[in-house]
Amino acid sequence: MAAHPGHETTYRPLTDEERRDLEHLASGKADLGSDFTLFGCLSVLILLPGLWLLDRLDWSGPLPAAVLFALLLVVLFRVRRKLKRGLESYRALHAADLEDGRAEVDTYAITDALRVEEFEDEGSSYYLRLANDRVLFLSGQYLYEPEEEGVFPSSRVRTARAVKSRLLLDIECLGEPVAVRATLPPFTGEEHARDGVPDDGDITDETFEKLVP
Repeated sequence: MAAHPGHETTYRPLTDEERRDLEHLASGKADLGSDFTLFGCLSVLILLPGLWLLDRLDWSGPLPAAVLFALLLVVLFRVRRKLKRGLESYRALHAADLEDGRAEVDTYAITDALRVEEFEDEGSSYYLRLANDRVLFLSGQYLYEPEEEGVFPSSRVRTARAVKSRLLLDIECLGEPVAVRATLPPFTGEEHARDGVPDDGDITDETFEKLVP
């Protein structure tokens, strides 16, 4: 067990539900849904505009449509091949989580909060000042529900994560609501490109007061 003022880490066995979720992710069964999503996104980006362009150019007939559909399949194959490599590494991590059999439980004492404005649907993001003056960064769509319930940010937050993949398994808000001091602008593409955005669950090297606008 690691304990510091404002932050305590313990471990517990995975629950049956958590094991089932990790088994599903490690098996690759979730990839089928990703394939359908990818096909849908590429269809919107390539197929629909292409059909509109063919209609505008009055290029009717099966051949132009077949060429357009073939282009879609080529792009789909190449993108999926790149994504597959990343998915395989994630599956290996989830399999390692199952073998490890534990969840890492972090309990945080929070004294102040800054919200980062959301860009598109990346999820809510917060810099949270801990009682030991370090800064915790939480980010993801999993924060929507506790936000809507009015319990997040909270003076005491507990998260459970898979040990290897860092997959969030659970979040509990156990204290009193903490007011958000300010809202920061969304992260820019440049910040993402230079790895200037912390990962979900990171305790950053930033000082909280320097982050306050």
